[in-house]
Amino acid sequence: MTVKRHRSIFNGVDPIIAEWLGISGNPRYGNEPLHSKQALIDLSENTAHAVRPEQASASNLIAGILSRIEENHKVMGNPVPSASNWQWVKSPEIDFEHTSEEKVLEKTLVQVMGDDLVNQISVCNSLAERKEFSRRIDLAHRLADHEFEIIELKYGTATQDHGSDTPLFAAMEILQYGLVYLYSRVRRLYGRQSGKGNLLAAKAIHLVVLAPEDYYTYKMPRGLKKNFELGWLEACLNDGLCQYLQSCRGSLPTIDFQFQSLTPEFEAVYRPLQKAMDGFRRTGISLRHALYS
Repeated sequence: MTVKRHRSIFNGVDPIIAEWLGISGNPRYGNEPLHSKQALIDLSENTAHAVRPEQASASNLIAGILSRIEENHKVMGNPVPSASNWQWVKSPEIDFEHTSEEKVLEKTLVQVMGDDLVNQISVCNSLAERKEFSRRIDLAHRLADHEFEIIELKYGTATQDHGSDTPLFAAMEILQYGLVYLYSRVRRLYGRQSGKGNLLAAKAIHLVVLAPEDYYTYKMPRGLKKNFELGWLEACLNDGLCQYLQSCRGSLPTIDFQFQSLTPEFEAVYRPLQKAMDGFRRTGISLRHALYS
């Protein structure tokens, strides 16, 4: 019996990444090693033998992912992507009853930061089955004319490890979105866009994982915390992206990657705002009285 593969521009990309990192096939990491916190700890401590001399650059990884994206597109019959991909549109509505802290933060930011910040940008409509349409960019931030940040946001309580999944998975997710973006630019797979939020006319793209400081830590014996060491991964990805762009012909934007953390000062500003918004949501305009009777 033939097993039917689901249609997706991302088919087979995760195994390519796991193989490059040296974490595939290890029973300690389960069937999805990119999600494994133990794999990330071992990579951070360099006990998974991932940082080999030949991996000083991620150029082979970048090339491999882009090749797989192109192959997937051909297997699907070269479908025309939906015009809804890469559109600069806000989705600010907050469902306080059924929304995570991460989603509340995301939507609070797009409510208060004006037209230079949008959220929930589609990247694979018509390039994957409907169940993958939820794969979207959390935040896109316009820094200047033709310069943008594409942000994978992670946020949560201490019991939620300060955000979902791990910094490794978050990095690989935003990297995949960035490479689908480059593939879309190379193949001109996009609809018409205009205005200052025109992502597809960008000259510089910054891929960012943004999370609280504690998201980048893990627990040691006796309750001690230790920071993940992922500077090598950031450097590898940036070198690989740079080498890929140097090998390309035509007009493509510069693209780089960075891990970033929210500072304690951010929390000091955001937490009172969140508390005030929650209080106002409960009271609405009920805090009033008749003036003359």
